[in-house]
Amino acid sequence: MSPEIKTIEKKIAELASKNPPSKWREKLEYDETNRAWLRMSSNVAFAILETLDQTKVSKAELAERMNVSLEEVNKMVKGQENLNLETISKIELALGIKLGRVLNGKGVIVRKGSTKAFRVSPTKSRKGKGDK
Repeated sequence: MSPEIKTIEKKIAELASKNPPSKWREKLEYDETNRAWLRMSSNVAFAILETLDQTKVSKAELAERMNVSLEEVNKMVKGQENLNLETISKIELALGIKLGRVLNGKGVIVRKGSTKAFRVSPTKSRKGKGDK
């Protein structure tokens, strides 16, 4: 092997050692393994954000209502958080919504008062039954 090729191989090895290997394969495997709950988490995150927007509630106010930190709420609305039943219940109580349907991507009914509601759907927001 010529000295030039050895020098090039040495430089390539140095450059490769400076750049950590990509974690794309691990991320892909993680996403594939956890696809079901990640989809549900994304649906919940979307419902939270849409509800906050429709009800003019801030993330800080939601955190206060749930008795959690703003950091926790920010994690929830990224759609990458594996939410437990206690957290889902806190979200429902704090926002006055039911997330059972949204876990499966069907939308959620947000109650406003006792007679009006509007539907929040992962695909679009529109008024539901009872609204004028």
